[in-house]
Amino acid sequence: MDNPKYFWKTKNVFPNKTEKTAIKTDDGKIVTDKLTIAQMFNEFFTCAVSRLIEVVGPRIITRQFSNERFTNKHFILQPVFETFVLNH
Repeated sequence: MDNPKYFWKTKNVFPNKTEKTAIKTDDGKIVTDKLTIAQMFNEFFTCAVSRLIEVVGPRIITRQFSNERFTNKHFILQPVFETFVLNH
């Protein structure tokens, strides 16, 4: 806890060039295919809210906003391609 450099030396968090990227599934299977890993992460994070609602319940607080707080500026998300995700 008091020595962050030692922590990062002992924890192999990031794979190096000689290691394969791999994750373990809930049933204990090791997955090394990058596309399958990306799909598993996508499924995990896209289902996170649904799983949270199952545990906590739908306690949603809604608020009304006045038009004075809105702007005519637009925020546009650019598409992210599968190859970009796999490369990063």
